[in-house]
Amino acid sequence: MKFQARIRDHLYTVEVNRDRQRFTVLIDGAPHELDLVFSDASHDVVLLNNACYDVVSVAQPGGYHVNVFNRFFDVEVLDPRTRVHGEVESAAGGDRPVKAAMPGRIVKVLVADGQTVAAGAGLVVLEAMKMQNELRAPRAGRVRQLAVCAGQTVEAGQTLLVVGD
Repeated sequence: MKFQARIRDHLYTVEVNRDRQRFTVLIDGAPHELDLVFSDASHDVVLLNNACYDVVSVAQPGGYHVNVFNRFFDVEVLDPRTRVHGEVESAAGGDRPVKAAMPGRIVKVLVADGQTVAAGAGLVVLEAMKMQNELRAPRAGRVRQLAVCAGQTVEAGQTLLVVGD
């Protein structure tokens, strides 16, 4: 599988090839050999160059929020098959729900109903599997239908709020 990924302002070309529990990942042409030790819905343990990495990822619109040893990254995945559709959808605006990717507890609500937010702005902090993940705005707009408060438990797929025009 080949795709592009953006972390901060840098765009990477990534190609992933899998042979059972072994992965060859080419990042901008440089090969990296990974062994998958453990994997579930959002948590992976991999071996890279004899070092063990604990990786937690939460899907968000257009990519993933990734935690590796308490270093957080927002990874935007640019798949050429869906890129054109995604650009048209973003340009068109409309309401975009922000949903919980996994069951957890809302630690903090960072916005108020009706507040204007920029694309990528923090909205809520969700704690799942002892990790705190900040969910971000999928587009610029106004917070609508804020449906959660701090301390509330949520289920996977539950709409937390909507960002719209």
